[in-house]
Amino acid sequence: MKATCEKEKRKATWTYYAIPLFFALLVVCVRLFVGFLYHAPQDPRLGHHAGRYIFMSRLGTPLRGQFVLASLYNKETQKEVKLQPLFAVGIPGDTIEIYKGDCWINGKPWYTPDSLRDRSQIHWVDVPIQQASSPTALPIQTSCYRLVLRPGEYWLLSYSKELGLDSRHCGPIHRKGIKGIARP
Repeated sequence: MKATCEKEKRKATWTYYAIPLFFALLVVCVRLFVGFLYHAPQDPRLGHHAGRYIFMSRLGTPLRGQFVLASLYNKETQKEVKLQPLFAVGIPGDTIEIYKGDCWINGKPWYTPDSLRDRSQIHWVDVPIQQASSPTALPIQTSCYRLVLRPGEYWLLSYSKELGLDSRHCGPIHRKGIKGIARP
């Protein structure tokens, strides 16, 4: 009788500690390897993402126009920047053209181009493949260049043309720099 009561106490103690520990480990593993919830900033320029909790997946590849979180490396300050909410506008194989902050993807403007209506008069600077990760050292408002994204590279832009750090500052972002992709 005494042995049976002791076994019951051990069983109760084991389940008391083991079950919560199992669920805690499960949550940590899911967050590390599968995805996490992200609370988007309350900014109307983010569209329907503004102020919402969004499930960000760590798996898969982003599609054009998809909301992503990326860890960027600012070449000017030589340090990594915290996670930025951005949009994937260029995927591998796309041609990116930048003229004074305006961005064209495969010949179509991403932002409404204010500064230039006719791109035929531009003297484009083609960026060699070796320099594609840092297309220009000039400030954005005076830069003019064209590049083609290599496999695994994405062109990420902020939700506002004037605000934020994005690929216009840092160059193409490799898939390893994308920490989360919004899933519907």
